[in-house]
Amino acid sequence: MNSEPAARPPRFLKIFLVLVLLVASGGVLAYSLWQNGLLFAPELPTPSASVPAAKAPLPSIDFDKLYSYCQEDLPYVNQIEAETVSAYNAKNSDSAPWYENGLKAVRLYAIYLASRDRYGIGIFQNADAFSQAAYQAGCRDPLVNSICDNFNYRNRHSIRNSDARSHRDRIAALQASNYPAVAKFDTGMIGLRNYLTIASTRTKPKEDMSPEIAKLPEVFAEVMAQYEALVQTAAPDWVLYAGSEAILGTLDHHPEFTPLAGNQIKEILEKHQAPGSLVARCQGDFWITWAWAARGTGWANTVTPEGWRLMRERLQKAQDILEAATAKYPDNYQIPTLMISVELGQGQGTARMEEWFKKAITLNPDYYRAYQQKMYYLQPRWYGTPQEVLNFGIECLQTDRWSEQIPMVFIGGVGLMADQNPSLYTNEKIWKAISETYSEFLKRYPESLVNRTAYLQWAIRAKQWETAREQLSLLNGDWDKLSYSESQFNALKAEIPPTT
Repeated sequence: MNSEPAARPPRFLKIFLVLVLLVASGGVLAYSLWQNGLLFAPELPTPSASVPAAKAPLPSIDFDKLYSYCQEDLPYVNQIEAETVSAYNAKNSDSAPWYENGLKAVRLYAIYLASRDRYGIGIFQNADAFSQAAYQAGCRDPLVNSICDNFNYRNRHSIRNSDARSHRDRIAALQASNYPAVAKFDTGMIGLRNYLTIASTRTKPKEDMSPEIAKLPEVFAEVMAQYEALVQTAAPDWVLYAGSEAILGTLDHHPEFTPLAGNQIKEILEKHQAPGSLVARCQGDFWITWAWAARGTGWANTVTPEGWRLMRERLQKAQDILEAATAKYPDNYQIPTLMISVELGQGQGTARMEEWFKKAITLNPDYYRAYQQKMYYLQPRWYGTPQEVLNFGIECLQTDRWSEQIPMVFIGGVGLMADQNPSLYTNEKIWKAISETYSEFLKRYPESLVNRTAYLQWAIRAKQWETAREQLSLLNGDWDKLSYSESQFNALKAEIPPTT
């Protein structure tokens, strides 16, 4: 099992990630929100300073079951959980009224950080629920406060200077604590995303945000310092690579920071003697990201000649780095997978993509990211056809590698086509395959809120009302709250016609 979170390739491939990831995936709705610039639109009350009262009973948590879902990550999970609990106990008396809920919150968040909830069970949103309950009981622990912030700010942003300053103050309090570096980095990244979104938001703020926008370079510098602190820990390579991806991905709409980040990431990794294969992957990812930034997000006919030139030059840089790394580290399966992203931009032919794909899965047949990137490459908007998408989706289903979610790549591939052609939702043969795939996954991981919510959405789009009602009942009042706000989920439910 490989615990690496799903890829953060060029911005176009992020659309596919939203559909296929199963972690924080809201399917077509989330994609549509992103595409229309609405993902960060909801107004946000100051988190932690005004945490809403709990509306539902706190969930029952089976920690042993959670551990069973991250077996190969378990040593790192245990390490981060132990460090987190130690820091929490140093600040909170076990006789405090909030102690038990706060303890569950920080334990869950530690597990989330060290495993990323690969099966979409809702670890993060459960951590938020316990954090809110602890806060209501009087807890002011810096990590408990930050969990509330981090959940709220994932898809939202500050609309007042005072809110942004308060958020930064709570981040600073966590930075001064003894909590693990991975928690500090994750929280810092949420802060950076908030400030970047304030600077580029399409929604009208409540007031002139320029005083806080002026702090953006300082916030960026703080995040890079937090990343260096993370690199100095015993974190696995996948955590460090995910951190680099997170930085570059968050800077997508702010190219003034991207080359600075790419250079600093390389310097930090080399300074602390990170493995050469990791440095190469992070640098390859940087040049791919920088190349697609030059191209822009529009259709091909909207790209300027200068955009095409810069894209070619930067992709060649990525190619040179990754091909040299492939020769130097022939057993590394992540590097050839990154070359699929290079080929996506260079467009030299499907045979070249297949060569890199086969190299990756020969080295690791369980590597979800390789299947995911090939599926995106085969989309009709790129170099494939609907039939090729379906054929490859069937191959993914036939792997039977459910623990690595490879069969679910089929759903992501068809879902992306359906967004372009909604009639696919009501195609009976496609629905049958989609339904069987979700059923098989949920039979193995019935606690997966993310996938059950996505299945509900598919059933509604397909007008399969009996299935929709069944999944809604099984959700039992809960849902994937990272993808749907309460009002959005209520709107989704309202699409189901009443029974006669």
